[in-house]
Amino acid sequence: MNKIYIQKIALISLVIFLNISLFIPVAFAGARDCDGNSVIYCGTLTKTELTNKLNNGTGKTYQTSKELKALFKKYGFDISDIPNLKEGRVTKTNQVLVANKVIATNVYTMGRHNISGSTKITGLSYPLYKRHPSVSFLSTSIDAYIYQNYDGSMAYGILKSCGNIVIGVGKRIRPAPAPTPIPETPETPKISLTIRKYNDLNHNGIRETSESYLSGWQFKVIGNNVSETVTTDLIGQATLTELDQGDYTVTEILKDGWESTTGLTDSHNVTTDTSTQNFIFGNYQPEVPPETPEIETGGGDTPPTILASAGLKENILVSVSAILALALLFYLSSRFYLSKVLRGGYVPTDPRKLIKELRKRTKKRHENKLSNNKK
Repeated sequence: MNKIYIQKIALISLVIFLNISLFIPVAFAGARDCDGNSVIYCGTLTKTELTNKLNNGTGKTYQTSKELKALFKKYGFDISDIPNLKEGRVTKTNQVLVANKVIATNVYTMGRHNISGSTKITGLSYPLYKRHPSVSFLSTSIDAYIYQNYDGSMAYGILKSCGNIVIGVGKRIRPAPAPTPIPETPETPKISLTIRKYNDLNHNGIRETSESYLSGWQFKVIGNNVSETVTTDLIGQATLTELDQGDYTVTEILKDGWESTTGLTDSHNVTTDTSTQNFIFGNYQPEVPPETPEIETGGGDTPPTILASAGLKENILVSVSAILALALLFYLSSRFYLSKVLRGGYVPTDPRKLIKELRKRTKKRHENKLSNNKK
């Protein structure tokens, strides 16, 4: 009697267990779920098995290779992720652990049966549902493969016993490292170059306050990709601006009739130090000495004559003639000839003509005297 009763109880218990197993996945660590609720029939206990089933399918409805890959891709999985999957487990309290450390909470798993507490997943051509492990798990935890993001969060998981997906935050791409800031190269300050020209009256190569600046002088400036000719302005200054620092050569273009007291060329390094930015040149005009008169020596008995100019020569000749004329007049007047010579009333005003006339009349008088003596 007791034996029959025990057999009935055992039979009833078996029927109840089988009925429950049709709707609630019985998940024990290390077991396989080979039922209609499994996303991957009989699960994937190794990474190799997971690879084979994704590439070849399981032969069950909605579990072709194409359908499985499309479903797993929807939740961030790629078959290339398999080598990087970590060992973990999902608990009935909706947590995910890796190396006994909780990396996710309040997670959802999925299955093909619509049990109480499930929500249908939209966007698929076949039925699939999600729910908390607290609704579907009979055991306290189930082993799983976990894909962990660079920041430690769970992208997704796969329950080993049934291949059901554990929904995580999705893949997070490690941000590219911030570029190493390139230190800004400080801008090199520009400089000015100023040329001054002065009249060095005392020829000492140093400008005195009494020495004025000179305008209209040209200078050639060469250095640091600069080649320009500049001219001093009304205050004797020429300036170039926005130049790079470096060596510059300034050469003066000398004017006729001027001498340099500071040299025609100045070269030095020009920096932001204003004392290096000036090029100063001094010049003066030498005094012109008077011309030396030429001395001309005449030929024969003609005495030397100083020829400062044609006008000077003429003046000297006139002066000598006048002196001779006056001397002759004095001589003739002392012998009482002057009254007789001038008796005709003709008096030349030009001394040379006067002398000529006196000689002419004296000669005639002498000739007349000789003629009378012969008679």
